[in-house]
Amino acid sequence: VGPVGPRGPNGKTGDQGVKGAVGPRGAKGMMGYPGFNGDRGDLGSAVYVRWGRTACPEDSRAVYTGRAAGSRFNNNGGTNEFLCLPDNPHYRSTLTSISARLYGVEWQEWPTRSHRDDNMPCVLCEAQNKTTTYVHPADYDCPSGWHREYSGYMMT
Repeated sequence: VGPVGPRGPNGKTGDQGVKGAVGPRGAKGMMGYPGFNGDRGDLGSAVYVRWGRTACPEDSRAVYTGRAAGSRFNNNGGTNEFLCLPDNPHYRSTLTSISARLYGVEWQEWPTRSHRDDNMPCVLCEAQNKTTTYVHPADYDCPSGWHREYSGYMMT
């Protein structure tokens, strides 16, 4: 047997072999370093209309004050809910129309009758760090875990 000769050229790549079985799961790794404590951040806010009032509760901010408006009971079109229109509206156009009119909401009956035919005020309130609001009718108490923003009588 003689001396080893020079290395020959690489051969052609062979066909893909059969895939083997999955091996056993490895050991659990070490716990990583704790991350930095970040800001809690802003939880956001919830917005609601306080009907018949001109101010928000202490822990809320007034976005704007206004007057309640809605559709007339015997008119077609319009809105199915009251709107809290701002006291100082900005109009793009002042064209009038004979359909879908809005009318100011007035008090008709009130225990003292001192507000009869007065326009009903409203205020749009923003409750900071709250995520939702809803009307809980026919009850004085909030469900467990909820916070009351305000209470009062529902009127139609």
